[in-house]
Amino acid sequence: MRKYIIGFLVGAIVTAAGTAYADEIASIVGKKIEGQFPVKIAGKSLTTQAVVLEGTSYLPVRAIGEALNMDVMFNADLGIELKEKAAASLPAQPLKSVQDQIDELNKRIDGDKHLIAFNKSVVIANSNLLKESTVPKEDIQKVIIEMNNQISESEKRIADFEAQIAALQNSSDPTIILKGQIDVLSHEIESHKSISMTMTPVSLNIVRLVHCYLTKKKN
Repeated sequence: MRKYIIGFLVGAIVTAAGTAYADEIASIVGKKIEGQFPVKIAGKSLTTQAVVLEGTSYLPVRAIGEALNMDVMFNADLGIELKEKAAASLPAQPLKSVQDQIDELNKRIDGDKHLIAFNKSVVIANSNLLKESTVPKEDIQKVIIEMNNQISESEKRIADFEAQIAALQNSSDPTIILKGQIDVLSHEIESHKSISMTMTPVSLNIVRLVHCYLTKKKN
């Protein structure tokens, strides 16, 4: 919203003796300042104080404008003008090509497939540990459940990635292409969250046992 201030006084005037508009204010040149007081905006004090003339408080225009994140300019015809600052423009980022996005999605599909294979090997190893380990069975079963849940999540991501690839291959709509980039990034974030899942000390010990078990099997 554009705001215009006529004269060199801000339009928001706090009066002690009633409301006075710009056309009703007589010249204040040469008038004695009766007092000063600090001004706060959103809890922050201005460096310049307001002054009192004939019972009316006048606020510092530039300080008010800067505190409100507005540009303050003087115009010989209009007086002082306050404008909202223009938002800083960000450099345009080129959209990735459809093939680049498809390649990224395929990489994530491969990553999830490897993760599924690993989690399945952990499930198998834990199932064998249930028969011969002294670790409480309940803790081993918790790890098996965790791994199965991760397998399900990976399978869902793969299905979603494949659907995105199909959409990219069948459309030249730039909004779909952009959405594909956003979805890739979102899934990447979720993947990192899943991989960094917090595990209990007991679960970590079981993973170590699984590693030892798999090593023995190889030897």
